[in-house]
Amino acid sequence: MNPQDLQNEIADLRTNVAALIEGLSEMRKSDLQLRQQISELKSENTNYKEQISFLEEKNKMLGLATAVPLEEKLEMKRKIRELVRDIDDCITMINK
Repeated sequence: MNPQDLQNEIADLRTNVAALIEGLSEMRKSDLQLRQQISELKSENTNYKEQISFLEEKNKMLGLATAVPLEEKLEMKRKIRELVRDIDDCITMINK
């Protein structure tokens, strides 16, 4: 190999190394962006799971509420009103 061929090979290698370094830099930027996106999506996922749990519990409570016969519902409302009156009386006595 003559000196000119070696210089051409070295120049090609330098070009290739520069391209690889640039590619690595771009890959690192992309990796960082993807990691941030994953973090955001995990946070969203956690929020959605919490919402699902809340809605499942609400659905369960609604199911229980509709399963109670009308007579029992009326009796429960009467007892609640009674308790509220008792609490109001207690508050009035405390404030005297």
